[in-house]
Amino acid sequence: MNNSMSMKKSFLIWAVLSVACFLLAASAVLTQERGHLLTLDEAVETALQQNSSLLAAQAVHAASGYRVRNAGLDLLPKADLLFNYVRLDAGTVRRGNIFVDVGRTLVENFNAGDPDDIRPNAYENNFSTALQVVQPIYNGGASWAAISLARAEKDITGHFLDNTRQDVVLNVKRRYLLALQAQELVALSRKSLETSRAHLGSSRNMLEVGMRNRTDVLRWEVQTANSEGKVAEAENNLKLALASLKQVVGISFDEALALSPVLGEPQPLQATLEEQIDRSKSLHPQVKAASASVAAGRSGVRLAWAAFQPKLNFVYQLGWEKNSTLALDSFSFWNAGVSLQMPIFHSFSNVSRLQESKAELRRLQETAGESEQLLTLDLIRARLQVETAIKKYYIAQKAVELATENLRVLDKTFEVGLAANIDVLDGQEVLTESEAQLIRVRYDYWIAMAELGKAMGTLRD
Repeated sequence: MNNSMSMKKSFLIWAVLSVACFLLAASAVLTQERGHLLTLDEAVETALQQNSSLLAAQAVHAASGYRVRNAGLDLLPKADLLFNYVRLDAGTVRRGNIFVDVGRTLVENFNAGDPDDIRPNAYENNFSTALQVVQPIYNGGASWAAISLARAEKDITGHFLDNTRQDVVLNVKRRYLLALQAQELVALSRKSLETSRAHLGSSRNMLEVGMRNRTDVLRWEVQTANSEGKVAEAENNLKLALASLKQVVGISFDEALALSPVLGEPQPLQATLEEQIDRSKSLHPQVKAASASVAAGRSGVRLAWAAFQPKLNFVYQLGWEKNSTLALDSFSFWNAGVSLQMPIFHSFSNVSRLQESKAELRRLQETAGESEQLLTLDLIRARLQVETAIKKYYIAQKAVELATENLRVLDKTFEVGLAANIDVLDGQEVLTESEAQLIRVRYDYWIAMAELGKAMGTLRD
């Protein structure tokens, strides 16, 4: 008796351990099939780090920062090392030095200095070296206009970067939500398939006892086959949606993913349309970029006007007189002064550039106004899409509630042979389509909310 009890306990322990090992193995397999859990925030962050368009926009913005620096550096002095080499013919060398000996003799005879101070004026090989420093004093405001232009262009690229960033975030959110939608539709199609199989089994059992005919069974067999086809279609749609998500995030197509569901139900909008329009006008990067473009156009006009102004520079030179060697062994010298350049006639090219810059400014001003109107139109469209999605969601909820109750009643009457087979088929189709519509409109709402945030210029990661 004791041995029997001991054997039973051992078998029970073995059975429990076997079941536990099976559940652990099954859990490991399911985890491997599900793959890496990718949240929406993680998908957005990964895309922002790897998206090619965004990386290109960041490079453009960085380059514009260097242009601002370069424009500011034009206000500082410029130092250059000047080197010249000239080869002369013998006749020119002879004529250039014809008075050298005479001069040295006079200096020596009159004791007027060192005769060696009189150097030849020409050599067969002439070398000269000098260090020149030029400090701009006035150039008609061209330097400051160039700085303003560079700063405006940097602002433009910054707003373009922000807009590109929001485009990436919107694209990721849209594809992530569509993948979640496809995932729920797969689950719904599988549930519908299980329901069809249950009704098929019930019909076969009732056929055996004479409560159903062969036609009813065939109808459920056809319905089950249709449900299997819809499951396959939904699974293919899910695979395509996941592939699209991986592409925009920058993940390998071979990597298995599991998605984190978006919690919450659609909520009515709190802000008014006027409040959202005002916010869009003050925050949208495209509005800011248009305003910065107008500022750049004004700087372009000032830069064109500077071509009519005089230019005044301070010039300093430290050098060595020319001689016949590369060595700096000649007399050194320095000089300092100012140079003035006054434009008189430049073939009307400066006039043409000024007219062109003014026309460009007018174009940018008109474009800025049109851009603001188009963004307001996009905002109105996005808001209406959100409101439509909310209304459709509440309608779909009622439709699911009605279809669920209708199918419940039909199932009860079908089980006792009082309902027609076709009625149950229709009831299940109506419920499945109602639930699918509820899933679709719920994700339509979340996508519309993301598009509304983009239209307002407030969509962030």
